[in-house]
Amino acid sequence: MDSVFVTVNSGCCKYNAMIQSGKYNFCLNDSLELLNISQNAGASYKWYLSLNGNVYDSVSNSNLGKIKLSKPGKYTFRLLAYGACQSSSTTLEVFCHPLPFIIPGRDTLLCAPSTVILGNNQPIAQRTYTWMPKTTLNDNFLPQPTANISKSTTYTLVVKDLSTGCMNYDTINVLLSLAK
Repeated sequence: MDSVFVTVNSGCCKYNAMIQSGKYNFCLNDSLELLNISQNAGASYKWYLSLNGNVYDSVSNSNLGKIKLSKPGKYTFRLLAYGACQSSSTTLEVFCHPLPFIIPGRDTLLCAPSTVILGNNQPIAQRTYTWMPKTTLNDNFLPQPTANISKSTTYTLVVKDLSTGCMNYDTINVLLSLAK
């Protein structure tokens, strides 16, 4: 865990505002827990939260608890420690990256065993594609693999952005209806 701290010493009291967090890069909808690791007897605390430079929340509490990062961008958390004669603050910036865009394709209904191309994804640099289950696919790491359909199957596509580590997934159903 990394710590960021600022010390203010005015002679009559000393406050250290300190925040602990284990990482600084997140993906959309991740949860972040920030801990106030300050040890200031008699101090009060206030957290300020801004997203992309716009302050939109403040909480008077020692710890924030878990926060769901529901929008991409730069989050800035500021912890203010204040008391009778002095105050101290520290900030921590974290980045929330968007999930990779994904197009698994449309659900498909086939009337006989056949082959079908899955997905509408054009390859994008720094992205990996993984289709599951892989048993009926010519290559489950292609953005648009060919599937040999002999029974109804639900395929899951997972796309990972290698530059951010963020992943997204979706499914496509290929239904086989043998008319008699």
